Amino acid sequence: MKSAKFYLLNLHFWIIMFDYSFGILTIPFFLFPVVGGHPLGVLRYLGVSTLFQTIFVCIAFNNMLVSIVAIFESRFNTLCTFQWMKYWRRIRVKWLVVYYLVTMIPFIMFSFLVPDQAIASHYIKEKLPCLPEYIYQADNLIFSINFSNHIIVLMLIGIIDGSKGIFFVICLTWNIIQQLKAGTMSQKTYRMQRKFFFALVIQMQVPFITMSVPCIYGFISILALYYNQALTNLGVIACSMHGIISTLVMILIHRPYRELVMKVFKKPVTVLSKEVSKHTFPLKLNSLAPIRN
Repeated sequence: MKSAKFYLLNLHFWIIMFDYSFGILTIPFFLFPVVGGHPLGVLRYLGVSTLFQTIFVCIAFNNMLVSIVAIFESRFNTLCTFQWMKYWRRIRVKWLVVYYLVTMIPFIMFSFLVPDQAIASHYIKEKLPCLPEYIYQADNLIFSINFSNHIIVLMLIGIIDGSKGIFFVICLTWNIIQQLKAGTMSQKTYRMQRKFFFALVIQMQVPFITMSVPCIYGFISILALYYNQALTNLGVIACSMHGIISTLVMILIHRPYRELVMKVFKKPVTVLSKEVSKHTFPLKLNSLAPIRN
């Protein structure tokens, strides 16, 4: 686990960044099927633009997904013994930096495709004519009127992230099996690495489970032009619960984290010392005494 400490810390950092930005700093109020909405979080009252808040949340979410891929790459780099690994180790740090930057660029480019908000505000009334007036008067941001290009880019990013993760998992599994057959890895090491690997897989499933259902609903709502504010708000709540669920799963499946938390909440045992008397009383065993009639 020592070799993965930095990557786990990096993942936890981006999880915190996404959860705080989504659940505290911005708190988005989506208006699906319109690709837009307005923030309700702290940054709104600090005068931060809605567009900047949107890009900030998207980048935090993207970097969280890239950090998941980086963890599997670290296990791939540590455990795999392919002949070409020496070439990979020369470029892996550069590859990771480029990977972060390349996946962030599309979200930054999206900011240049935002339509004129004066025109887009009428688009909300056309698509959703029965909303309360305070929603129309809010600081709404229509991210896009034609969302097809955005969907294609997001799908490509998802396919790239998923394919890289699957590639590292397949290489890890195949190479570990080969090491077991060749006798270069002991059964004890194999059991330890397998346990840690399964724990990572379980932990990595948390973002996909908590985020995939709301995202799927959002896409369906946009494509089918279906409006249901209650379901949209439930999706936002589910996404904001990602942080606490991820933390609980991490504590439950990783023994070092679990033991440390138990130490913090463990009730200290106080031992009361009693002063022992310094006087000793001699005791004679098996002593005989005369019996007097």
